[in-house]
Amino acid sequence: MWFQGTILFLGAFILYQREVPAQDSRQSLRIAISDKLRFAKEQSSGQSEWGTPFKIKLSGLEASDQDVPRQSHYRNGAVERQNSTIPQKDGAGSRVSMKAGEIVYPERVTVETNSVSLLLVKPKVQAGNERRTIRGAYRALLIVDFPIGFLDTATPEQVMDKVSQVLERQDKQPTPTGRSNRENVVPSKTSNLTGKTVQEMTEVLGNNFTTVIMGKRTIYVYKELGLRIPVENGKVVSGL
Repeated sequence: MWFQGTILFLGAFILYQREVPAQDSRQSLRIAISDKLRFAKEQSSGQSEWGTPFKIKLSGLEASDQDVPRQSHYRNGAVERQNSTIPQKDGAGSRVSMKAGEIVYPERVTVETNSVSLLLVKPKVQAGNERRTIRGAYRALLIVDFPIGFLDTATPEQVMDKVSQVLERQDKQPTPTGRSNRENVVPSKTSNLTGKTVQEMTEVLGNNFTTVIMGKRTIYVYKELGLRIPVENGKVVSGL
């Protein structure tokens, strides 16, 4: 009996040891993805900031203006609506099925064990004009499913590449301005960094960076330069 209890304890401990690093990796992935987006938010002045615009590529996302958003999964190349057991509020708003070509804005991103969820908002249209308040907007929760274990080592680019099968980003990635002379030559040199040590990399790019741990890789984020440099085993690698 004592032996069986010890085996069960060791098994649970091993699973815990495996899950904690995976949770840290997914948290780092969420932060890295969020860093690439501007989220819709309501400012203290009452004005709404809509953030990064995305155009829907696949019809079928269901949205609601209730407190609880409608959920849709993207799997096997198609958008599938998830049946909701939450009752419609008396006298409350409506549901809409969003079509390809419509514009939505991200409000939040969440990374789960095998999926990434994006909470999307869509302004209402009244009398031909968009109602520019986030509070009254339609909301849809897009859940993008991934293979088991994929997100433990995935990069933000790999995640957003799959998201782009459903949503097409409409703005350009931010371009840094006011660069110094050294920063102006960075784009021509970054292609030659693969295989360099961290010290050699910082001699080119400087030390104004933050880091994100993603599995075996450490991502050096040069926010002002708009660069994300993956490092593994002390050297710059390609494929971020």
